[in-house]
Amino acid sequence: MILLSIIMIMTSSISEVVEKKFDIKINIDEGFTDILQNMLSIEEVSESISGVMNLTNRCPGPVNMSIYTPPPVNISISETLDPNKSVIIQNVSLNTLIRIYPFKNCFVEINGLIIYRTYRYAWLNLFAFVFVASGSIMIFRHMIYSMRRFEKSQE
Repeated sequence: MILLSIIMIMTSSISEVVEKKFDIKINIDEGFTDILQNMLSIEEVSESISGVMNLTNRCPGPVNMSIYTPPPVNISISETLDPNKSVIIQNVSLNTLIRIYPFKNCFVEINGLIIYRTYRYAWLNLFAFVFVASGSIMIFRHMIYSMRRFEKSQE
């Protein structure tokens, strides 16, 4: 069981690099706040490598927005984007927080490319833990049983 769990742990650490292009239209009638990973519906365990994003204002008036990418990139932008203007943001990650303030009957387009590493078999770590725990309990019980047999043979 312990050998099987070691194989499972090694398999769970295999990663795959994924490039994902995205083009999203967001209705900002009530404003919008979300992280890029949720916007792209990425569910698996992943880690950002690099990315670029373009935000375009398709509203008749200026739109206020804030973009924050946590460390190690550590980008923080607060800007007013004029109608039909774009802003390009380099080094975005899956944890980039995008906040666009409300504007009635209006859409903002977000498009770009994100490159990230995904661990599709991360769930195997759970089974590996169960197998290690079960194997350890079996070994412990065998040791206790062997010690009792040894003690009885000494009497």
